[in-house]
Amino acid sequence: MTGDGDRQFGSPNSILWRYFACLRRLAHEANTTPDPDLQRETAALAVFMAVSAIEAFLNVWFRTFSEVGPAVAHRETIMEDLRKRCRLTYKFKTWPKMCFGKGFDLDRPPAKAFLALVNQRNTLMHFTTNYDPIEVPGMAVQGLVDITAYQSLGPLDAVNAVRVAEGIVGEFFRLQKVGAVEVLKQIHYWTCRVPSEIELAEARRQDAAT
Repeated sequence: MTGDGDRQFGSPNSILWRYFACLRRLAHEANTTPDPDLQRETAALAVFMAVSAIEAFLNVWFRTFSEVGPAVAHRETIMEDLRKRCRLTYKFKTWPKMCFGKGFDLDRPPAKAFLALVNQRNTLMHFTTNYDPIEVPGMAVQGLVDITAYQSLGPLDAVNAVRVAEGIVGEFFRLQKVGAVEVLKQIHYWTCRVPSEIELAEARRQDAAT
């Protein structure tokens, strides 16, 4: 939707659909290419995109629903954190607990898996050593960077990035104590993933049992 001047507008979930579509495409490419170099490249991009998608989700959701929704009492704090560009891990650990009375369980999946994904992203971006030497008989090579984290990437890392990102969105709404069917609806709304009939049947069973 076009607004005044060159500004473009969309629903709160619109950019998240694009990010998750990109993430799934990267996972598909990592799993279908036979080239190990392309597998690593797309897996690395999937890790970056998954972490970025969740940060965008938190920013959009709390910016939107701290104005009219359940987080309204904390809007001033949230907006100040956004202005200060607080770190993702701070927002991830602080905002849900502040607004819902209970935050992510950081010792269990999917939160534990997401923090591991953030750490993997950080390892790929921030090298702890950047001028390592290697000595072999008769020779010493200086100025090498440890790229083990990158070289160890494979298709499973891309698949895991998708799974973890979707899992965090689902867990986010479970923290708000919505029903299992509603959780699936919210996952679809924010990530564009359509639940399977098996998932829907199980969610209906869980809701009926509560």
